[in-house]
Amino acid sequence: MATITELANAIDGFLKNRTTARDILTDQIKRATRQIRRKENNLHQDLAREQRRHYDAEAERDNEIIRKQLAEGGIDTVVDRHVRKLLQEQFALQLLYRQNAHHLQRCRADRGLLEYNRDRLYERYEKWKAKEKNSCQNILNLQGQILALQNNPPNIQQIGMVGYRFPIYYGRPGEDPEDWLRDIQRFIIASQINVAPGAGQAPGREEAFGLVVSCLAGDALNWYNTRVKSKNWRCNNLSDNLGVADLNAVQDLGAGNNANQIGGLNTAGEFQGKAAAEIGRIGAGVATGVDIIPNGTWDEDWSIAGGEPVDNAPVASNTGGGLPAVTIALGIKLGQLLYLFRTAYTTVEHLKQTAVFGQLMQGDMSVEQFSA
Repeated sequence: MATITELANAIDGFLKNRTTARDILTDQIKRATRQIRRKENNLHQDLAREQRRHYDAEAERDNEIIRKQLAEGGIDTVVDRHVRKLLQEQFALQLLYRQNAHHLQRCRADRGLLEYNRDRLYERYEKWKAKEKNSCQNILNLQGQILALQNNPPNIQQIGMVGYRFPIYYGRPGEDPEDWLRDIQRFIIASQINVAPGAGQAPGREEAFGLVVSCLAGDALNWYNTRVKSKNWRCNNLSDNLGVADLNAVQDLGAGNNANQIGGLNTAGEFQGKAAAEIGRIGAGVATGVDIIPNGTWDEDWSIAGGEPVDNAPVASNTGGGLPAVTIALGIKLGQLLYLFRTAYTTVEHLKQTAVFGQLMQGDMSVEQFSA
């Protein structure tokens, strides 16, 4: 084995050779260059890895931030949603409370009204009970007085006799207006009230009119108040161009064909309907005003003149307009009222014949209620 000195000398001698030294140096430089390149590549790779780790770390950080923000935003959304829901429920409860408070107030008011009505009804019941008791007693007293009068006939003819019962008409089922009209006629005659035609008996007819109205009650009085009272009397078949002032003057028109007579007025077209037909039946030169305007109080037939109660203002029979304008007399007179009861007030007997239409029947309703 060579010694170190020998090896060192050998190396020195080898280095003295320029070619050999250059080759060795070149190899060393190349190796160094390759090492540098490898280190550079390694450094680039390390740098790339570091950059990727950096990017990944930033991305993870951003993702974490986003997740955190989303989590915080989700909580806020849930909180907001619950808050809105609670606010809606609060509003609904407030509205319901106001409604319930309003209903409670109305219930209290209704309760007060019901209590008031109950007290009033009880008061009315007590009053009606007392009236019924008094009525029963009056009936007993009147029956006793009637019995006494029946046993003393001369007193029946006296005016204002005590205990003579007024013929009251209620219009109930079973009551016939014709029967009542006969009773009221007998009562007025027995009372010696003069209702004969003519101007001199006008006060008597007014007295009888008031007596007739005072004998109405219940549905019959309601019928009078709604369909007759305060109305005027329209004659649908008489024009307002008859040349005389009122119905009494029309009644006084004589027979003949002159302009101021029934025949002449009919020729001029001042009558129509049943009035014109009646004049034609009797004869234009024969018919008088009495044939058109009834005269009799108890059995006046106003169908010829077409009489009916109306709310229209009066129109005198000498206004001069001519048909279709018709005469409207002021107010309702006694004969006209009695005519309405015979013709316009539905009788019970008539209802019994016409009350059934299909399965509809009057039952226990009054005449006025059923025909309303």
